[in-house]
Amino acid sequence: MRRLIYLGLLCALLVLLVIPLHGLGTGIAGPAAVPVAAQGDPPDAPIERDYWPTEDWRTSIPEDQDMDSAILDALFAYIDEHGTDIHGIVVVRHGYIVAEAYYAKYTPTTQHTLASIAKSLTSILIGMLMQRGDLESVDQRVIDLFPNRTIANMDDRKAAMTLEDLLTMRAGLDCRDRNDSTVTAMIRQRDWVQYMLNLEMSDPPGVTFNYCNGVSHLLSALVQETTGQTALELARAELFPVLGIGRVTWERDPAGNPAGGWGLYMTPRDMARLGYLYLNQGTWDGQQIVSREWVASSTSRRTSDGYMGYGYQWWVASANDFRAVGAGGQYIIVRPDDDLVVAITSDPFHANYEELSELVQSYIVSAIR
Repeated sequence: MRRLIYLGLLCALLVLLVIPLHGLGTGIAGPAAVPVAAQGDPPDAPIERDYWPTEDWRTSIPEDQDMDSAILDALFAYIDEHGTDIHGIVVVRHGYIVAEAYYAKYTPTTQHTLASIAKSLTSILIGMLMQRGDLESVDQRVIDLFPNRTIANMDDRKAAMTLEDLLTMRAGLDCRDRNDSTVTAMIRQRDWVQYMLNLEMSDPPGVTFNYCNGVSHLLSALVQETTGQTALELARAELFPVLGIGRVTWERDPAGNPAGGWGLYMTPRDMARLGYLYLNQGTWDGQQIVSREWVASSTSRRTSDGYMGYGYQWWVASANDFRAVGAGGQYIIVRPDDDLVVAITSDPFHANYEELSELVQSYIVSAIR
C-alpha cells in the first residue's frame, strides 16, 4: 500500500496518507510558474528563483507550475494497479514539489540506498575542488595526483592516464565490473586505492568506455589525497549544509574513504536537491558551488556504453536529459529545458530500468504543458 503526499488546498498542510488517494490535482497554491530562460537567452543564462529549498521544499498544485494533474494522477493509478517496485518519487517543477509519493515502509525521511548515484555525488565534489583550485585540470595525470604511491604494472599507457579518463570511465585499467570480479577482489583488500592503481592496463586511456566501480573509488580517494578531508567530510562541511541536505550515510573502505561508486544513502527530497543544484548550473541561492563549466562538462556526452551517453560520472540520455543512475532503479533525472527534476528510489533487486524511464516520459514529461 503506497503512501502519497497530498497537498491539501483547504488545510494548507502536508498530510501523509496511508490509503491510496490520488490528490495530485490539488495542492497548496504556489506563485505563478517561474519561466525557463527564453529561447533567445544565452544558454548559460541563470533562472531567477523566488526561493531556494534550503530549509524545505515548497509545494504547489501542478497547474500552477504548468503541469497537468490528471496525467500525474494517472501515473500513480498505474503504479497502484501494476506495481513497479518504486519506493519513492518526487517531482519538482520550477522549484516546487508538484507530486510526491512513497510506498510500503518508506517515508519522506527514510534514507534509501542509491547505489551508483554515489558516482555523481563524487563528481560534484571533484568539481568543487576544481572550483577551489585544489585541482588544476582534468588533464592532470593520475600518477601525479597520487605522488606518494608506488604503483605497480607501470607502462606508458598508465603513465598517460588522466583525471578525465577516470571521470569518463575510460581509464584503460583492466577492470571487469560487468561480472563484479574486480570490485569483489578490491573490497577484500586492506588498501582499495592501491589495488586499483596497481591493476594492469587493458586499453590505452581515453579510448574505451569500461564502467568500473573501482575507478570511481579512486576519485573519492583523490578528495582526501588532495585536501586531507574524506569525500563525506568535504560534503558535510561545504555542500550538504548549503543545499539543506540532512542525514547522509556513505559506506567506507578500510582507510575511511567513502566508496566513490556506491554505498550512498539519502532521502528522495535530498536527491532532488542534488539535481536542483545542477539544474541551476551549480548555483545555489547566489553561491556558485561548482562552476557552470564543470556542470556543462559533467553532463555532456563524452563517451557511451552503446545505449546512453556518459559525461563525468553522469549519464546523458539526450541534450535535455542527464541523470544520476543507481542499480535497481535509483534516479535523479534533470531536464534543464523543462526546468524539471525527478528523484526516484526503487527496489534495488527487482525494479525495471526501461519501465521506469518509460513512466517518466509517458506521464511526468507528458504532463508538462
